[in-house]
Order: sequence, then C-alpha cells, then structure tokens
Amino acid sequence: MRKGRLKAELRSLGKRAARWSEDHRKTLKRAAVIGTIIAAFVFLGENGENRDPSVLEIGTAPHETAEETENGDPVAEIARSGNLFTGAEVPVKSRIFVDISGAVEAPGVYELEEGARLAELVELAGGLAEEADIDAINRASEVRDGQKVYIPRIGETAPAAAVESGAGTGAASDGRVDVNHASSEELQRLPGVGPATAEKIIAYREANGPFTAPEDLMQVSGIGQKTFAKMADLVVCG
Repeated sequence: MRKGRLKAELRSLGKRAARWSEDHRKTLKRAAVIGTIIAAFVFLGENGENRDPSVLEIGTAPHETAEETENGDPVAEIARSGNLFTGAEVPVKSRIFVDISGAVEAPGVYELEEGARLAELVELAGGLAEEADIDAINRASEVRDGQKVYIPRIGETAPAAAVESGAGTGAASDGRVDVNHASSEELQRLPGVGPATAEKIIAYREANGPFTAPEDLMQVSGIGQKTFAKMADLVVCG
C-alpha cells in the first residue's frame, strides 16, 4: 500500500516537474538530483537489498498522527506545493504607458512592460523616421510610466514641452537623467549610484548650484572616472 502510494506520488511529481522545468531551467539539474535520490529509495525498497531494517519506509509510522504525517512527508509536501523549491516565485512585471512623438513613423501612447528600453518604444512606434537624429537619443535608456519622449530631427532642438510631464521629474526628452532636477530615486537608476551617492549629488547641486556639464559629477564624493564613464551617456544637465 505504501509502495503504491509512493509510486503514485512520484508520477504526480514527474508531471509537475515537467511543467516546472519550462519556467525554471536553471534549477533543472537540482531537480534531476532529487529525482535520482528518490528513485534510489524505490529501487532499494523493491529489491530489499542493503536495507537497514531499523530505517522506516516513507509513510506513516504507527505512532504518528495524521497531522504529523502531512507535515513530515517531503514527497507529499512537494506534490502539494507544485514547486520543488518552495518560496520561489516568478516576478510579474507591471505595465507602463509612454507617449512618444517627433521623428517616428507612428507617434502616440504605447503600452510596455516596466523596465522597457527606448528602443522597444521606438519599435512600437513604427521605427525612426529618416530625418531622426539618432545621435541625440540613447536607445538603451529605460523609459518610465507617464513619460513623454520626443525624438528630434537632424538639426532640431527638442521643444521644452517635450520634457516628461510631472512635478519635479528629472527625465530628459530622450530618456536620459537630468542631474539638475532628478530626484534621489531617479538618480539611483544610473549605474554605480546608490542611495548615499544620490543624496550627495543632490546636496552638491544645492550647495554649488546646477551642474553645467555632466563631467561636473566627478566633483561629487564617490564618483570617480570609472563610475562616471558608466553613466556619461545616460545623463544631461538641464
């Protein structure tokens, strides 16, 4: 009876593991190791070889209560959870809406996943127009919910109205971070900038006035040449 129950649970586990492997390929090797161990227990149980009679089989011991069995059976617990590694969750990204205009084929408001890049937005908008000034934009920059993006044409300066709407925002029209207006949260989107460095940037501009050039960031304690090189193409002084 116990052996049949174990085999039924193994079959159920196999089906769940197949579905699980599609979303958790990185941990597939770990699942294979667990399957090998369980298979070894089944083999030893069927052949009766090398079994220590003092070791109990997987199942309900005579003195166990139903509650103890339910909480102590690892195979049953795995089958109930549907996940070989409990607590692992697949994050669900929220949706954002961004307005794009200027030198694109189909200006408008588009829906993307949180963390999307400007290149993805441009693609949804039909791609860049022939007259688009690609040197004025950073297609690798991250776009945010409610942002207004303007793609300038060659020789054109983006209009002031093209800057992202919203009080105190520090995002330029091309998706770069305006270090003269960005909040601490916005500054932390830059590589190498954590909460402490973001506060130092804000304190520096409040004490010395707005930055006149991106290179001025190297005057802030904690930002050296290597750190600045990572963010050079992602910042602007508005």
